[in-house]
Amino acid sequence: MVDSARLLFLVNTESQKESLKEINNQLENFLKKDLNNKHLVINIEVSEAKQDKKKLYTDSDKLQYLKDQNPNVSALQKQFNLDFGKV
Repeated sequence: MVDSARLLFLVNTESQKESLKEINNQLENFLKKDLNNKHLVINIEVSEAKQDKKKLYTDSDKLQYLKDQNPNVSALQKQFNLDFGKV
């Protein structure tokens, strides 16, 4: 909730934004009536943080991500002699 008359919906993708836009009028009218606030406005924005996130497609990418998050993953890989190729 941004203020008493404006709602902000943050979504992850443009397709989610478009889907929400399709029902925006119905949702806005329902909320105006239910909340007794005829000044209510709905804004829909795509979250910037989700857009910059890199997709992990390969096993090597996933392993490197885990290593970056927790250095103990490298130690476990060495301890159990796990070889996933070049990472």
